[in-house]
Amino acid sequence: MVYLITSLLLTSVLVCIFFSVNYLFNKTNIILGYREKFLFSALSLSTILLISLEILSINKQINSRNIWIIWASVLILLSIFLLSRKESIFREINNFSNWVRAIWQNSHSFEKMLLLFVIVLILILGFLGFVYPSNYSDSMTYHMPRVMHWAQNNSIAPYPTTFLRQISMPPFAEYHILNLFLLSGDDRLSAWVQWYFLFISIIGVSVIVKLLGGTRNAQLISVTFTVSLPAVLLQATGTQNDIAVAAWVIIAVSFLIMWMRDPGNLMIIICTGAAIGFAILTKATSYIFLAPFIIWAGIVILSKNKRFLLYAVLIGLIVISINFRYFSRNYQLFGSPLGPSRDYFNLMFTPASFASTLIRDMASNLRFTFSPNEVNTLSDVVLSNIHNFTGLQNNDQRITWYLKPTFFPITNKDILFEGYAPNPFHYLTIIIAVIITIFNLKNTTNQEKAFFVCLLAIDILYNSIMKFQLGAIRLHTTVFILWGAFLSKRLLANNDFPKIVFVFLVIPTAFWFIINDQGHPLNIQRIASSLTNRNDIYRYTRPYLFEDVDFLTDKIIDHNCSRIGIEFGSEVWEYPIWSFLQAKNYKGQIKHTYVRNVTKTLIESGYKPCAIFTNDKKRRREYPDSIRFKGVQYQVLIIK
Repeated sequence: MVYLITSLLLTSVLVCIFFSVNYLFNKTNIILGYREKFLFSALSLSTILLISLEILSINKQINSRNIWIIWASVLILLSIFLLSRKESIFREINNFSNWVRAIWQNSHSFEKMLLLFVIVLILILGFLGFVYPSNYSDSMTYHMPRVMHWAQNNSIAPYPTTFLRQISMPPFAEYHILNLFLLSGDDRLSAWVQWYFLFISIIGVSVIVKLLGGTRNAQLISVTFTVSLPAVLLQATGTQNDIAVAAWVIIAVSFLIMWMRDPGNLMIIICTGAAIGFAILTKATSYIFLAPFIIWAGIVILSKNKRFLLYAVLIGLIVISINFRYFSRNYQLFGSPLGPSRDYFNLMFTPASFASTLIRDMASNLRFTFSPNEVNTLSDVVLSNIHNFTGLQNNDQRITWYLKPTFFPITNKDILFEGYAPNPFHYLTIIIAVIITIFNLKNTTNQEKAFFVCLLAIDILYNSIMKFQLGAIRLHTTVFILWGAFLSKRLLANNDFPKIVFVFLVIPTAFWFIINDQGHPLNIQRIASSLTNRNDIYRYTRPYLFEDVDFLTDKIIDHNCSRIGIEFGSEVWEYPIWSFLQAKNYKGQIKHTYVRNVTKTLIESGYKPCAIFTNDKKRRREYPDSIRFKGVQYQVLIIK
């Protein structure tokens, strides 16, 4: 029941914001379509969330009660505003209903089929996200643990941790997860953050196609392209942040294009700054994704009137204000607003290094999981031989992030996890679109050419700057969606044969991925198991971890220990400990106690754990009188 109430609360707030925006824009003669107003509403909702968390965090007041009070108050105030203008609002609701009805009535059978496909897929993904907990490594090591620490500490301030990503990485997607966790009381709705941002992404990409001059048919194709991406399908039921950053980048690009058309529109300028700020606060890859579009907008604005560049200063101030607290926390701890230096960036910048990364990215995407292994082996052999011309090793550490010497050391089963899912048909379609566009530039508008150049610039920047890693496909989610907007307008919408071939390839492929997803499959047995016990998911994906954590958390509870110390190295699955203990109604505290990095200064001197959860067998030497309970890879030391 609490999940339903939480969902209705936030949905009601968003709907009220949307109709309030409609009313205010109509009163001030700001002309925007319903979808653009929805994007503005999403920005408003997230702004309320960010301000609320930052204010509450000052005095460690982030808790379930206060979050409920804030959203209930927002809903009441918005309801009072709308009811005081009910005649105008009812007229707006009626106009919106007519607009939705007209979309269906004016669509031909092919477009209706695409609409139904998108709706069905979105509903299935929402259901799977509700049923299954996240079980991808990044979610287990820092996305979800940081949420639990924030909720426990009643603050989003840094805390002692052995894994610095928990406090240094951009936190905005996890702020949304924290919001749902505090409202509902557990992690059942956590995956709905990515699901919600997928919905925003498909609205946003259709707006971009509309701004590029695309027809309704082109807009629907772009939505289909987005929602059918295997990397999107497998991430939409988890708790990573790649779809979230894609949504903010797409909103930012939409408003940048609007700004170029109407440079003096203050509302569009504010939305542009907010979207860029939220993208940066969500994931650092947004710098690469947004840079070409920001440069394009700057050139266009400058060509119209130099004084309009003053508005760029306003955009910059909005971006900085949104990220100020995040930047300042990192600066105080690490001496840099971006956090500690990481080894994700290339150490060499040559044509050969660029070609190496590009070829291996191509190998990552051109994998057909439902085909015989021989097909992928042939593809690997061909691309590996091409890669040999670069003169670089497959795992050259200067341009590679932790990779084995094998050219592509991932099996067909492995790439059915959310971090490795390839997008073969979409990738091939993009290649075809690039070739056709290059040889047909004379029939391309200046706006389309600029958009095309921005997309090429993103690919060049990314492959030049970022080291290759096996999980990089999910990092490209934003770029795939933006390419989908371009090729839907240029290639697919006006050509029946490629459009039909593309659609009838990706629709069955989409359902195939959902059914065979190794993490969150559309499988009756697995769904029933997860509904009975959410932690059963680890029994399927990491059985030794399930047995260890289930056994060891029982021992902690048996000894009535209310203070647990975590003594792991980095990159260890921490979240299952929280998940199992929460399922067993544990009410104690969990904190990192064996910390040797810069966050050791944040350790509370008065925190004395009565149990140590560790994967280091040598730690028992520090507690010679402890009682040890040993699992396969983990152990618990009960301190007397």
